[in-house]
Amino acid sequence: MIHELGTVGMVCPFPLIEAQKKMATLQSGDELKIDFDCTQATEA
Repeated sequence: MIHELGTVGMVCPFPLIEAQKKMATLQSGDELKIDFDCTQATEA
């Protein structure tokens, strides 16, 4: 199953925190699509 997480407009590190929370709920084989605009998130 593909899950989506929208974090556009959130200031770092909040998109990363939300992604970690969401990833903790995923089942094996699930995918997470993250929509973000925080440039620091691409460096982590």
